[in-house]
Order: sequence, then C-alpha cells, then structure tokens
Amino acid sequence: MIKKDSLLILKEWDLFQSYGQFNLYFEAVIASYKELLIELVKRYYGFIDFEEPETQEPYNEERQDRLLKYILSNDGASGILEKCRVCFAEMTDKETVSMMKDNEVEPLTISEPDCKFAELLFKKTKELITLRNVIIHTHYEMVIHEIFPITTLKGKRDSKSEKGYQEKRHEFTE
Repeated sequence: MIKKDSLLILKEWDLFQSYGQFNLYFEAVIASYKELLIELVKRYYGFIDFEEPETQEPYNEERQDRLLKYILSNDGASGILEKCRVCFAEMTDKETVSMMKDNEVEPLTISEPDCKFAELLFKKTKELITLRNVIIHTHYEMVIHEIFPITTLKGKRDSKSEKGYQEKRHEFTE
C-alpha cells in the first residue's frame, strides 16, 4: 500500500514537474522571439549597439536596447509573436528593402524557402501559445496535491467569443 501511494505521489510530481518544464521551455521560446524582434527593429533603422566612448567596446547587454526592452516589457506572448511576425513581413517587403537600400541600411537577405519556413514557424508558435493559454489559464477541478490523486486534469476556462462570454471545458490525461 505504501509503495502504491509512493508511486501515485511520484506520478503527481511528474505531472507538476512536466508542467513547470513546459513553462520554462515556453518562456525561452518567447524570449527568443523578443530578441529577434529587437534585432529586426535595430536592423530596420540601421542601429548598432552603443559603445563606450573611450574603449569603443559595446556596453554590456543590460545597457543595450533598453527602450525596446521597455516597450516590450508588458507584452504577452501573443503580442510579442504578432509584432515579430509583422516586423519580419515588413523586412521582406520589396518596397521596404528598396527604402532601406536608399538609406544605406543593409536589408536582410532572406530566401523564399526561409520566408515560407518563417511563416510556418510563426503559425506553429501561435498554436503553441493557444495551447499554453489553455493549459495555464484553465481552472482544474480537484487539484489538491496529495489529498486527491491526479490522473486526469479536467477544467474549465472563461473565454471571449463572437457571441460574448463562453465557458470552455478541457481535459488532459497522463
């Protein structure tokens, strides 16, 4: 009986550990999009990193891109992804590329297959954000660790729809 309970607690811990690990990976993906977005904006305007006047060495990372980081600081994953997608599309626009060249800013050279790959990546990341929001923002029933065994997560989530308010139910199993 103790062994069974120990295994049950271990399974519950695995669920919580997986939940946390998923969040860590997810946040790393979004941080990468934020870094890409900052680089796209810097490239668009022909910015380089700021340097210390005496040494000509770039300031440390914390001092770089502070305004852009501040602008993005309260954005959620969806906002960051959408801004990154739009900036990427803008950077590959023929008129934008021409304007950049006219202003002596070297545009990004992105092949057609890479553009298609980027479109797919943005689409799949949007799906990931939607799934993450379901997992994280769902209120699960009977989740009181070590009192009730967790073998299936059943929950509900309030969401907006074209009709107004809608309650969605979700279920995840081991």
